[in-house]
Amino acid sequence: MMSIVILADIEGSSGCTDREGARWLTRDWIAACREMTFDVRAVVVALQALGIAPITVVDFHRTGFNLFSELLPPGIRLRQGYRLRPIPGLGRPPEAGRAFFLGMHAAAGTEGFLAHTLTSRFRRLTVNGRPLAEVELFAGSLGAWGIRPTFFSGCPVACDQAAARISGLAVHPVPSRPMTKAAREEWRHSLAEAASRAAIKHEAPPPYRPTGPFHVQFRWKTHPEGAQAGREEETAFSTNSFADLYWRLLRQAYFPSVPPGWLPLALRAHAVMGRAGLALARRRWDRTGDPR
Repeated sequence: MMSIVILADIEGSSGCTDREGARWLTRDWIAACREMTFDVRAVVVALQALGIAPITVVDFHRTGFNLFSELLPPGIRLRQGYRLRPIPGLGRPPEAGRAFFLGMHAAAGTEGFLAHTLTSRFRRLTVNGRPLAEVELFAGSLGAWGIRPTFFSGCPVACDQAAARISGLAVHPVPSRPMTKAAREEWRHSLAEAASRAAIKHEAPPPYRPTGPFHVQFRWKTHPEGAQAGREEETAFSTNSFADLYWRLLRQAYFPSVPPGWLPLALRAHAVMGRAGLALARRRWDRTGDPR
């Protein structure tokens, strides 16, 4: 029986219309979280109708707490918050043979909707001279465990990049936003249909396992706020290990000044913050479905 893991981000979801929709605790973020949840739900319902199980859903934006669990279908395995190992961000390998990527965005320094890689502080990030998209990191970390990248959805630029990086990957772009409610529902239906086709008819690519050497260059916004706001630096490093590449970028993006021994504590604090933010989002949502 087929099993699937879904990694869900927000920038390429149907309800994120601008940067405020991706910014934690804003009114637009709360609305985008709801629509992101409905996008994921549509795909999960379609996959469950095919008898696919188990389905693991991984909340993969910002704090890792964006999906409203009460709006998702029963029977799924929902992972929220981040873990260190063995798979960065996910922790233990999910029970899955294939990976679906929903709500994704384009690589840092490219022309896509809210394009970035891991963090907007990476102004540009290339590996072996080519912009690095997040799907390469995610698919590569899953590929080490034999999980095949199968389906991808995001803005048109993100879809083009994903299809170019991973040969045979099925893609389904989200149209220009904002959309009317009717247009959103129509697109969501097409998303579910495309995901179903990928699951039952599409020959999944092999596990994505990039090999080195990897020559990494990035322009880094060193001080997002304060007197030195806007200052940027160029950094480069090389490695033969994909796992090392991913870990070094994660540390630089999220915990550049945290000692390695403190990372578990930092992640726990991050999870507490994420849960609190999602609880606040629930309280701000009234019966009409509008954030207060």
